[in-house]
Amino acid sequence: MRATININLAPLPNVDEAGTAPFFPTYLLPYAGEQTAFYKSPSFSAISQQYDAFDVYITVLEVKVRQPDALPLAVPIEMLHRDLHWVYQMKGRLAVEPADAGAGRRFELATGKQAQVYSPAMPATLYLAERHTLCVCIAVKAKWLIRHQPVGTHPVEKLISFLRKRVHQCVASHGTIIDPAMPYLAELLSLPQLAGEPMDAAIAQPVGQLVRLARGGNADKAQNPDEAFVASICRQVDNHLKAGRVPSVAELAVQNGLSARSLGERYHTLSGHKLQTYMAKSRLAEGLRLMIEEYLTVGEAALAIGYAETSVFSK
Repeated sequence: MRATININLAPLPNVDEAGTAPFFPTYLLPYAGEQTAFYKSPSFSAISQQYDAFDVYITVLEVKVRQPDALPLAVPIEMLHRDLHWVYQMKGRLAVEPADAGAGRRFELATGKQAQVYSPAMPATLYLAERHTLCVCIAVKAKWLIRHQPVGTHPVEKLISFLRKRVHQCVASHGTIIDPAMPYLAELLSLPQLAGEPMDAAIAQPVGQLVRLARGGNADKAQNPDEAFVASICRQVDNHLKAGRVPSVAELAVQNGLSARSLGERYHTLSGHKLQTYMAKSRLAEGLRLMIEEYLTVGEAALAIGYAETSVFSK
């Protein structure tokens, strides 16, 4: 697609761009690559991850503030194009204030809320109000905005109607709960790194589900919500393994906005078996795939899927 937001914390006082991550991010995007930036200062640390796909631009910003008196943290940003964004606030509270008085009103979003935000090309200030902020922003090609006939009954439709009249201003829908979107967000942000078109195709599936949810539709018409939840968790496990990471139940729980106990109990109730059982089978399946498709030795495959002892994997 194209870069949609320029978030550069380096110009802030006493901030240095670092070569390594200052903390382990909640979501580690293997496909972000060179579009990942690390920042350190005496008062805060930050990780910015972005990815430019064919139809989608993904931005993940995570900030941890060490000195409370640094709040609210004011970060200058630039909206580079006229875009509609799906914004998911997973941790903390943020606000976006246009630099120009005539470019729209201040927009705020709290933890556990999502909104659709339209912005023209403009400078703005991003205010972070809590010690841990995690925000995901997804911009999608908006050709459907031109074709779509609004019915005016859903916040997105009202936003679209407003855009047709006042496209020079920054406007946002009212925030709605993020819970239904969490499995699809976690799936999107755990995808392994692929090359070229397969990466774009992999991204398109969960993003399509997220857009349908935001538009008020059924995210997965082929499955009921319980089946969709189990399938999404399984895909997340597989994605982590293909990216060379062995996830824990606790890690998956955080990424899905649940406690480890809640995730384990819900998965067990809906699927009839423990999540750890699926994870163990998935690890063995990935090890077998590595040996068959990538010609790894038993030892190499065991190490790749997190076994410290080759004999345990062999058994």
